[in-house]
Amino acid sequence: MAVYHGKDCQAKFNDVVLVNATNEVTNWELRALAELIEVTTMGDDWKRRMPASVDFSATTDMLMPVGYNASALVATSATLALYIDDTHFFSATAICTKFRLSTSGKEANSASLEFEGNSVTAIAYA
Repeated sequence: MAVYHGKDCQAKFNDVVLVNATNEVTNWELRALAELIEVTTMGDDWKRRMPASVDFSATTDMLMPVGYNASALVATSATLALYIDDTHFFSATAICTKFRLSTSGKEANSASLEFEGNSVTAIAYA
């Protein structure tokens, strides 16, 4: 399993910046798992391995400005882009599976969104 992290970065879901353009995503994590299958056939090339599937999940942690409704993203399937810097990012089709909000009188509101892979296509890096 590969695990990638981003800190003080940006995340987009369905081409919309999560939270706002001031990069209030404080952390993201992408966990990817690729598997091989074994294929057997008649002939000289009777046994080989082929890529089978890529499964992934991701989490974004962010500060929540007043009035932002991230809970509306739950159960939505779209392209998730997790940025390492201004131009490089991981991208894949995902479904938002969970929204968690934490509030405190002493600190800014924070939230966490969780995503699961929703496609057989691999994760792209650009």
